[in-house]
Parts: sequence; C-alpha cells; structure tokens
Amino acid sequence: MLSGQRLYLLAFIEGAIVMSVELLGGKIIAPYFGSSFYVWMTVIGVTLLSLTSGYFIGGLLARKKEAYAYVYRLFIFCLPAIAMMPLLAEPILYFTYRFGFFFSLIASVLLLLCLPLVLLGSTSPLLIHLIARSATQAGKAAGQVYAVSTIGGILSTFILGFFLLPSWGIKVMTLTITGLLLTSVLLILYRKTFLKLTVSATLLLGLQCSAIILDHGILFKTIYRIIQGPYELPIHVKKQFESEGIMGQLRVMDYYNDTINQRALMINGITQTLIENEEDPYSHWQYVHAIASVSSLKRGNGRVLLFGLGG
Repeated sequence: MLSGQRLYLLAFIEGAIVMSVELLGGKIIAPYFGSSFYVWMTVIGVTLLSLTSGYFIGGLLARKKEAYAYVYRLFIFCLPAIAMMPLLAEPILYFTYRFGFFFSLIASVLLLLCLPLVLLGSTSPLLIHLIARSATQAGKAAGQVYAVSTIGGILSTFILGFFLLPSWGIKVMTLTITGLLLTSVLLILYRKTFLKLTVSATLLLGLQCSAIILDHGILFKTIYRIIQGPYELPIHVKKQFESEGIMGQLRVMDYYNDTINQRALMINGITQTLIENEEDPYSHWQYVHAIASVSSLKRGNGRVLLFGLGG
C-alpha cells in the first residue's frame, strides 16, 4: 500500500499535467483557428467535459478491488495519448476544417484533448479511494486531493505559460511532459506485475517521441495518409529554418522531387504559406493574388496595413 504522501504527489502531478495539456491544446490549434474568445471558450469547455467524464469513470472504477492497478494503467495509457497531440494536430485540423468554423473547432479540440483529459480525470476518484481508509475520511481525502491537484495546475499554468512554452515550444514541452509523467509513475507506482504493460507503453511512447523529433517520421506519414487520402508526400524534404518561441514551432521546409519543388512556412506543423520554389515563385494561397490585384488598383499609395496572414 502506498503512503499518503506519494498519492498526494501523484495528485499534484495529475493537476499539473491537466493544465499543461489544456495549454498545449490551445497553442496547437491557435495557428489554424486563432486565439479568440471562441477558441479558448471551446478549450475550457472541452476540458471541463472531459474531466467530468473522467471523474464519473473513475468513480465507477473505484468500486472495484484493483484500484491501484487502475491508477497505474490510466497514467500509462495517458502517456501515448499526450504524445499523439502534436502528431494528430495537422491531419485532424485539415480533416475537420471543411465542416464550418464552429463544428470544426469543437471537433478538433475534442479529438485532441478528450482522451488524455478523460484518462487523467479518472485518476482523481481512485486516488481518493486509496487515501481514504474509511467512509468517514472520504470527504477529507477528496478535499485534500482536489486542493493538491489544483495547486499543481496553478503552478504549471504560470510556469508553462510565462516561461517554458514561449521559450521551448510545443515539441519540447510535449516530450518534457510525457517524460515527467512516465518517470513519476514508474518511481511511485511500478510493480513487477505491470512489466508487460510498461514495456509496451514505453515502446509506443518512444516511437511517438521519435516521430515528434523527426519532422516527417513514419508514424506521422501513416496518420496523414489515412486521414487525408492518397496524397503522396514529396520524396525529398529539406529544412531551411526552424525555431521555437511564443508563437510555437516555426519551420521553413522545402519539398521536391522530379515533379514538385515547393517551399512551405509552417507554424506548429500547419502550413501557413505554400509557394512554388522556382525562378519566378508564385503562391498557392489565393489571398496573395487577391492582395496583388487590389494593390495594383492603389498605385502611388505607399502606406498599407495588413492584419494576420501567414506569409
């Protein structure tokens, strides 16, 4: 039986990871849907819906005898769910955009955040069950678990939002979060009976992290082709520039083979600008040509103000 201090530490980590996932989700969809009131309203709403579902599921699992094992499994299953977020972002967003802004926004956030947050939310009732040694202690245990979890969420919100995410970007923070959670779970909860599950989850997590580090890993290509259809990615890919900052991950990529020679500006894995990289380059995005047409009608006026636009 675990000591109360270790279980409270898990509650603290769970709260920190929940807010980290929420912030990462908001940053991942920002280049596509923006960061308006509607976007963060949807992120917060889906977070609350997912946690509520998790609390209900955790309450059902707490009635079973294997509460300890369920806590371990939920945390382990949560690892690949978090690691999948940056890998699934572009395919999901490109798949859902055709259904209109509001439906696409809600569907995208649900697909990105629901699974990891439901799994994380399910652990809280189980932790309360393990801490409370009798029915009379249940109220006290519940209050303390949720208080500790909330403190973890508050700290991670400020640390991640003000310092880590603007400096390190989505890719590094996803790897850091999954690594922190895996290390904590193994140190606090691991038993020999969990060996097969741990090895399987670690191998899957390693594959996902490799796909995150390698800009065009096999896993990403497979997911992209399944969701997007039979579009063939260029054979040769050359990274011209990459940085991580307050806007997320920014990359300039060249794609070329015998028939294709294109350059793309990408933010968080989502293409913002796509041009034919020829002697006389031209953009595939229609707004560029529209701006050129309008500008030709306003010759002589050297002052122009543009809002937004990727390139």
